Amino acid sequence: MRTFALISWRSARSHPVRMLMCILAVVLGTSFVSGAFMLTATMTKAFDDIIYAEYEGVDVVVTGTKDYQLTLSMLTDLENIDGVKEAHPVDTVPIILLDKDGEAVGSGGAGTWIIADHKHPDEYAINTDAAARTGISPGDTVTVMYPGGRQEITLESTFEEEFATGGWVGINVPRADMEKIYTDGIHTSTIEIVAENIPAWELRDMVKHKFPEAKVKTGVEAANDESQSLREQLSFITYIVLAFGLVAMFVATFLIANTFSMLVAERTREFALLRAIGASRGQVTTSVLFESALIGIIGSATGIGFGMVIVRVIYSLMNSAGFGLPDAGVGLDTASVAVPFLVGILVTCVSALAPAMRAGRLRPIQAMNTTAPRPLRVRTAVGIVLLLASVAFPPLTLVAVLLVTPALFKRLFDVRGGGIIGLLARTNLSRNPTRTATTAFALTLGVGLVAAASVFGQSMAASTTGTVTTKLAADVVVTPASLISSSGVPEAVNRDLRDVIGVEAIYADASVPVRIAGTGTGSNGEHPLNSVLTSDPSQLMEISLVDGSFDEVSSELGVGLNTIAAHDLGVTVGDTVRVDSDHSSEVLDVPVLAIWEPGSVLPKQAVTLPVAERLVSDRKDWFSSATYVKLDDASEATRADIQDIMDDYKVVEQLTLDEYADAKTEQISQFLYVVYALLALAVIIAILGIVNTLALSIIERGHEFAMLRSVGLQRTQMWRMVTTESILIALAGSTIGVVVGGVIGWWFVRFMATRGIDVLVIPWGTLALLAVAGVGVGLFASLVPAARAARTDPLT
Repeated sequence: MRTFALISWRSARSHPVRMLMCILAVVLGTSFVSGAFMLTATMTKAFDDIIYAEYEGVDVVVTGTKDYQLTLSMLTDLENIDGVKEAHPVDTVPIILLDKDGEAVGSGGAGTWIIADHKHPDEYAINTDAAARTGISPGDTVTVMYPGGRQEITLESTFEEEFATGGWVGINVPRADMEKIYTDGIHTSTIEIVAENIPAWELRDMVKHKFPEAKVKTGVEAANDESQSLREQLSFITYIVLAFGLVAMFVATFLIANTFSMLVAERTREFALLRAIGASRGQVTTSVLFESALIGIIGSATGIGFGMVIVRVIYSLMNSAGFGLPDAGVGLDTASVAVPFLVGILVTCVSALAPAMRAGRLRPIQAMNTTAPRPLRVRTAVGIVLLLASVAFPPLTLVAVLLVTPALFKRLFDVRGGGIIGLLARTNLSRNPTRTATTAFALTLGVGLVAAASVFGQSMAASTTGTVTTKLAADVVVTPASLISSSGVPEAVNRDLRDVIGVEAIYADASVPVRIAGTGTGSNGEHPLNSVLTSDPSQLMEISLVDGSFDEVSSELGVGLNTIAAHDLGVTVGDTVRVDSDHSSEVLDVPVLAIWEPGSVLPKQAVTLPVAERLVSDRKDWFSSATYVKLDDASEATRADIQDIMDDYKVVEQLTLDEYADAKTEQISQFLYVVYALLALAVIIAILGIVNTLALSIIERGHEFAMLRSVGLQRTQMWRMVTTESILIALAGSTIGVVVGGVIGWWFVRFMATRGIDVLVIPWGTLALLAVAGVGVGLFASLVPAARAARTDPLT
């Protein structure tokens, strides 16, 4: 076996360029696979350092539950427990902060908070990072807008806060003011205990015995749980980046498979000779697989290195966008190294398996013969069957295209025209249609994904615009001002809007952490969310009501469902549905009050206002994404009164329906740009595949090129011939990709028709650009191979 490993090693060393293309494809894929895990590990490591620093010096942490709230009176009982040195309440309240000039202070997604923490001075203070970023300093008078009202305070100092990341703004207040102004003065969210001459675990058990209904943990346990919760919330980043890395690896399989197929064809006599001198099938197959594993190992190791670079780039981009992430270096864990290694080696070996087995099946006599190409009848027949089946399930189109295109290309490139150069280029492509089809399919896959994303994204944007402009009867939409607050539209704004003369009705688009029959339409990272019917939505929305009414949604316990949700639950108006929340021990069985057709602004299910208030009594756990306002007097005076409210609160803005629709579609466009950028990786690998195929083809056809040169073909004609081959491959791949991607995008839109995406948009300009881009791709991919072919010596 060592002999065959040596043969594989020498083969790889003797053809470094062809191996480099395969390695580069593996590097591109594994760098994103490793980067996905490294990014999560890096962010987790950075936040872990902060979390554990926050609990340093804290031996026991006591928190309440939905059945049991902590009270400040518990502090005396806790301090009387043997081994308790200190017990301190810790509270936080979300706020909006206005600086001394009355301008709202932005805090990104981290929020702005009032805190009362025994670790900081018992006075009004702002964290140093926020002070440096905003220009606020001790002595400034600022305004705090909290859920119960607003208050002007004068800052006395600054304080350091480890957790001041992502634009976090903290205002520390005296404990007495926290209890008097910002909370009810009775309850507290957390109590931290410092032990004296007793192990933390022992004190934890003593506190638990004293207060069995409370959650009691050691400081280390609390930090561990918070760290684990953070890991779960960050996991979505891993999945997104990993998905695109795996797409890139999938595209790379075609490059690798094509490369090894050509290498096996080129080395037919070598393998047959090895068989003639006694090598077994298994030994020949293993030697080829060893070569592929070598590519996988080198490519994966290099990809992990590039993954570190990708993490640093993403980190820098996120921080430049205002995330304010802490920098603790690149995080490396077992998954960051093991997964890309396994994926890289597995992909290369699986890709090379068919060519390797083909090499093992070579007979000694084939050292003296050329191998006839395999017939395409069975492959084409299976492809046609799958193509017909794709009418029911369009994603099958991809597999069908892979099987059908060899026969298609054989016919396609047999057409006349293009002169002698075109004839030579087409003849070579039709000579080995399977190779041509595999090379083109890598580009088909990349372009197809981009086309599908484009159709789906543009249809989503058009559906959103149509829903907003045609199914909302609002004259004004109030939304949170960007980058100022992540807490939504304050309820105080809605109260003030109701008092404006000229306002006929308002509807707050709010959601709360409750479950309807165990499900939610969204999530806040920890709990399922469902919408709240805060008032009669039919006053401001076009809704096709099937049964029931919205008359009692503001006064009665109940739920509303669209027909899909009602069908899934098997209920009609009057039937009961169970509703519960992690914020309450109460479980409600409430009637269905209304059922409506899908396609409106309303989601598929919602609870009535009394249900939300009963299960989630604390309004800071509510989130209002927008408030729709209908005017009976749309005069400039009324709009000016509304603008006065916007100016007063600073954190909200009023938009027209068209402006609101534009803001929604802009969010979709930004998402599409990210998708396009990540899918570009697959297109790059497809380009490498074309370059590699042409380069290997030139090596394989060295004698043919020399003969063409000797009979009078000029260098420029050689260059044109290879360039034409490249352009034809790329143009065929991109054109088929556009068609297949368009079909798959159409299917996704049709599938989502009952879920709000009911407008099909075919972005003809984008699709045409993708198809025509194949010419540019082919021209670029041919630069080096065509130049090399043009330099062929007629005497070789």
